Amino acid sequence: NSSGWFQVGRESDVLETVILASVGSHHFDNFFDGTYESYTFYFTNIVPQTHLADFVFEYSNDGGSTFETTNYSRQTVEAGAFITSTGLSQVSIMRDISSNVGDVGFSGELTLVDPSANAVTFCYYRGGGIKSDGEPYQVSGCATRKVAEVVNAIRFEFDTGNLESGTIMMTGRKKS
Repeated sequence: NSSGWFQVGRESDVLETVILASVGSHHFDNFFDGTYESYTFYFTNIVPQTHLADFVFEYSNDGGSTFETTNYSRQTVEAGAFITSTGLSQVSIMRDISSNVGDVGFSGELTLVDPSANAVTFCYYRGGGIKSDGEPYQVSGCATRKVAEVVNAIRFEFDTGNLESGTIMMTGRKKS
């Protein structure tokens, strides 16, 4: 594979760290300039304000002025079940996250591969958290937006309610 995005031992630059405190969404848009071949977002204790919310993302091709709401597809393994979804308006990383006091929300990571290429955008993710029934939950998957275009922003939010708390760190792996 000539892209090299999976090479072991290559270092990444920390580009931004955001501490969330009751915000509707957060988007990253300052770093998608072709310097990096991939970006990884690390999520720590992302807790929804609204019980049973889904943690989702969308891409932008205009620097975050608007976000694309069509043509997403994903394949996910959620708690051992394989799920394929197409024609989505956004991609759900984890569904039905608990907002109960003391719950840890969602923690994990998402890697966006070569978003500066004028091509279909691909990402993969994994993580876990506490579901609405109080039990631990694991998720992993991948997603595409089936339109060939440059992606220069990504937005994370819950499908309902605010991002109550948590931390997102964005890193970039430079092109070789």
